[in-house]
Parts: sequence; structure tokens; C-alpha cells
Amino acid sequence: MKKIFGRIPVIVVAVLAVGGVILALTAGLIGTSSSDALVGATSTKSVTLVQNGVVADLTFTPTVVGRSEIHALFTPLGGALQPVVSVVVRISLPAASVPSIPVKMVSIGANHWTGVVQVPSAGDWTMEVLVEPTANEQISFSTVVKIKK
Repeated sequence: MKKIFGRIPVIVVAVLAVGGVILALTAGLIGTSSSDALVGATSTKSVTLVQNGVVADLTFTPTVVGRSEIHALFTPLGGALQPVVSVVVRISLPAASVPSIPVKMVSIGANHWTGVVQVPSAGDWTMEVLVEPTANEQISFSTVVKIKK
């Protein structure tokens, strides 16, 4: 009996050490987004723009050469329940005379649109978003997205 009680402190210390390592790893994982781990924390461009009472939340990720995803969320006058009619997105690289590349946008929810684009080179790309909040009304949003190699 004496041998068993003599070993308990060693077992308790070992269990506590393993628990501490697991706790540290879990805390590290909770603080990291899965997309951050894959492409880096600085590879997303998010911007909120307002034009004629329509709020546009635009996200471009990742901001590197290759395949990127664009998300566009709109809140038109009257609230988010009023759907926008259409969304057109195109990107261009004016410094290198690259003409506009159209991005096919698909509605995936109430005023939430998404599309995928293949960015061919690094540089300061202009992303232009044309929104038709109601029939025969068009609003243009524009922002610069810095694309890295």
C-alpha cells in the first residue's frame, strides 16, 4: 500500500503536465481562424462603403495572385429585406493596362452575393461593384485591392 501512495504525486504531476499542454494547444487554436492559418492573417480586404443610402460590405479573400473569392452584402434603403435586383463585379489593373475581368456573382442569401475570380498578377487592382437596388437604378462602388504574389 505504501508503494502506491508514494507514486501518486508523480502520476498527478504527469497528468497535470499533459493537461497543461493540451490546454495551451487548445487556447492557441481558438485564437486562430482556419482561413488565417491557410492564407495568412493579412490576406483579406474588407471594406464598407455607402452610396445613395445603400451600404455595401465587400470582402476579397485571399489578396494574393491566384483564385480569390469575393463576397458582397448590401443593405438598401428600406432595410436588408428589400432585395437588390442585380450585382455586377469586375476587377481591373489600370497600371498595367489590364482590361476589366468580369466576376460572375451568385446570390446565396438575402442581399448576399459571392463570386470567384482568378487574379493573374500582383498589383493595385480596382474592384468595381455595380448594384441595381431597384429597377432602372444603378449605384457604383469602387475600392482598390492590393494583390500580393
